Parts: sequence; C-alpha cells; structure tokens
Amino acid sequence: MSGGCSDSGGARDEPRPYTPDASDATRSVLDAQLRELQPFGAAELPWVIPIVSNDPDAVQRVAAAIRRRAREVGRMTPKSR
Repeated sequence: MSGGCSDSGGARDEPRPYTPDASDATRSVLDAQLRELQPFGAAELPWVIPIVSNDPDAVQRVAAAIRRRAREVGRMTPKSR
C-alpha cells in the first residue's frame, strides 16, 4: 500500500483549515479524516516522501529519504548568523 493523500484541503496551494488530528483519535475523527482524503496539492508534492508500507525495508528507505531531503533543504536555506 502506498501513501499519497492528505487529510483535507484538496489540490489547493492555500493554507488548509484545521482538521482534528489523529492523536485526538475518536472514531468520528478518524472516520472524518478518511472521508476528507484528497490528493496533495502542487506546492506539497515536492515534500512528499512516498512509502510502500509492505516493503520490509520501508523504514530504512524513508529514513534515508528524510536525510537526503534534510541535506537538500540545508543547502537551500541561509545559514544562521
């Protein structure tokens, strides 16, 4: 199974309204999140790290992708003084 949907807001590039977090985990919150799944917007896609959850190396692959992303972002942002 692959990840690839956000929990609200649609394919817009504007800020998303607050929706309850899964840590608020009532059944109705989780059901609402599932009903509101929408594809990532164009502004979000560069930050998406896909995961194949049944891949036995999924955790290592995601961790490596996060490390690569962190290095890339570090090169793009100005150094603090």
